[in-house]
Formats: sequence, C-alpha cells, structure tokens
Amino acid sequence: MSSATPDWAALAEAREQEVRRRRLLRIGGGALAVAVIGGLVAGALVLTRSPGDDRVGPGATASAPRESGGKATGAPATLPGMVLGGSTTIGRTEGHDGPTLVLHGTATGWADSQAPVVDTTRSFTVSAVVRNNAPTGGRAVVTQGTDTYYSFYLGRDYWGTRNQWVFKVQSAAGAQDTTTFQAFSTTRATTGQWTLLTGVYDADAKKITLYVDGVPQQTTAVSGIWDTTGGLQIGRVRYKSKWTDYWDGAISNVQLWDQALPAGAVDALKGSGGTTAGTTAEHSWLLP
Repeated sequence: MSSATPDWAALAEAREQEVRRRRLLRIGGGALAVAVIGGLVAGALVLTRSPGDDRVGPGATASAPRESGGKATGAPATLPGMVLGGSTTIGRTEGHDGPTLVLHGTATGWADSQAPVVDTTRSFTVSAVVRNNAPTGGRAVVTQGTDTYYSFYLGRDYWGTRNQWVFKVQSAAGAQDTTTFQAFSTTRATTGQWTLLTGVYDADAKKITLYVDGVPQQTTAVSGIWDTTGGLQIGRVRYKSKWTDYWDGAISNVQLWDQALPAGAVDALKGSGGTTAGTTAEHSWLLP
C-alpha cells in the first residue's frame, strides 16, 4: 500500500472558500432580518397613522398657526353637542389664548345645538369672549329661539346711527318687534378688539342686564322671556323665519349658567379673561 503527500495548497484554498461562503451566509441573513424588521416597523407606522388622523375628532379642537394683523387660522373641527356649518373652523386667533370659533360672516358659518340649552322661563346668564371684524351690520354671538324668531340675542346691534353691543329678548310669541326688550352698551361696539360680553336675565326681578368687559351697561325691565324650542346658536340668529346676522370674526369662551350671576361674579369672569366666574357653568364651549 503506497502513501501520498497531501496537497496542502489545495486544502488551504478549499478552507478559505468555505470561510468566505459562511461569512456571506451570515451577512445575507442579517440583511434579510433587517429588511423584515424594517418592513414590520413601516407597516406598523402605516397602520397607526393614516391621512384621516389629521382630522379633528369629537370634542377636540384643531391647532393652527397664529397669524398677525388680527387674522385667524383654523381647520374643520367639531364641538361637543353642536352641528357646525360647512365653513366653520376652530383655530387660533391673534390676541387670544385658547381655541376660537372662526367665522367669516357667511351663511355657512355657525354652530347649532339643535335643541334648547337654556330654559328661558327661568334666570340664566350667557357670556362669550368675542372679536368682531365687521364694520357694519347686526352680528349675533349667542342666540336661541324657534323656527320663526329668537327668544334671546347677545351680540352687536347695528341700524341707523346705532352701533352698540346688545342683550335683547322676546317677551312673547308672534315674531313682533314690539315684544322686544333690549339692554345696550353705553359706548359703540368695537371692531378688531377682544371683548367680553355677558347677558344676565333675572326672572325674579324681571330684568335683563348687559355687561361689557365686566362693567354693567344697561338694565331693562321685562315682563318675561318667550319659552322656545329651537337650538342654541353660535354665530347667527333666527329672525322673521330667516337666518341672519352671521358673525364675522372669532368667538371663544362661550358659557351659560342656569342662574342670574351677580355683578361680583361677572367682574370675576372679567378678571379670569372670561374663563371662570367662580361658579361652574352648566354649559360651555371653546374654553382654554
């Protein structure tokens, strides 16, 4: 039996090729694992965020960049318990901290509860922080009524030489101006300035009072307020069976109490920037 000398060079080359093969297998496997993990992560991101996630959900408010010059920006949004007109947005308006209802004086800018929020046969208080951009025209901030007429109206009254803030009510059905009782501001309504408007109805004393920036303006005796079945409106009013007085500007800190707030509480409301009167409102929207 003969013996042969091993080919050491061939053996070394074969071993080196095997090492290279194993190294390539390891690298390839790692790359595949990275690709799989990356795909899973990307898929998870797609599943957890879709284009619709940029929309505002129920009860939320849209954030938007501030602009200068009194302008407001916003995005389509919702308010709890409210149906919104198609052009209504919620965003940020210069000079005010917190969300604002941004309206442009059009027939598609409003918020509607579609059911009464205030029992107008009893005492109540309605308040809002507003910025009016319209130089002319009647402008409704918060109202409530029926399909024919309002029962109460907080906003800006404009006709002839009159341009004043107003809190007015209807004492009876019939859609007649003769049943209207009004409390006016002692100075002209402002344009381009933030203002706190508060209307108080004292059912026991049978009187209404308008406050502007926490200061009482006028108190008017009334025989009562017409009890209506329509929804609360922000930014418009029902007048002689038509929608009108669309708000142009921004509205925020809308609150309603089932009581006649005393002057001290309205003053506290002013001191808080229109956010709190020391007693919790029964209904509120657009608070910080």
